[in-house]
Amino acid sequence: MINKTNIRYVGKANSRRKEFIRYTYKSPSSFSIALSLRSRSYLSHISALFLHGLTEQPPETIIVNKEQSAKNSSNELTQAGIDRAFKKAARQSNYIWAWKDSRFILLNGKQTGDFGVINIKIDTGEHLRATNLERTLVDIVVRPSYSGGVIEIVEAYRRARKVLSTKKIVQILKRLDYAYPYHQSIGFVMERAGFEKQQLDLLRNEGINFDFYLDYQIRNKAYDDTWRLYFPKGL
Repeated sequence: MINKTNIRYVGKANSRRKEFIRYTYKSPSSFSIALSLRSRSYLSHISALFLHGLTEQPPETIIVNKEQSAKNSSNELTQAGIDRAFKKAARQSNYIWAWKDSRFILLNGKQTGDFGVINIKIDTGEHLRATNLERTLVDIVVRPSYSGGVIEIVEAYRRARKVLSTKKIVQILKRLDYAYPYHQSIGFVMERAGFEKQQLDLLRNEGINFDFYLDYQIRNKAYDDTWRLYFPKGL
């Protein structure tokens, strides 16, 4: 039986389109409906964490990423620039759609050539495009607000401890070439999650040259002088 499905726009950004209509057969998952909204999109952050079995949070909000065109960025990194950026709230996508009890947040992510994107088969038999394990664990540190928060991130790394490749994490960071020193955040999280010293050293060897932040706009900060990282007190 063919069913008509309406996906409503509920975001705050200006959007010419207020509704998507999809015709579905049987009962597709919310993940498949979310991926149908934009071509070559993929599931990321908390949604990919769920697909990899690294969180028990129900996927009521599904994060869908579609990469932007390549952009040149040549700004020199400075301590003042880092401090200024992370005192502000993280940028949030206002492109939000609703279907039944689910919300779909559409991101326009950094151009990577879909690096680390794989097909994951779920119990329904559907094949879903999503970030692989290591790419997911990098992405959640880069944007904690799309990942359940810093406590959820540490727990995800703890659950991945026996299967995570630190070498792959370093390779992904080099490939993605972020301006900010996210290897410091990842090293801190891995240490809190109980990883071995030799694994942590792979991240320390990338250099620790700036004070950095585990999240944006941290209200009550503590400081780890080993990783030169500010993090929420009590973590």
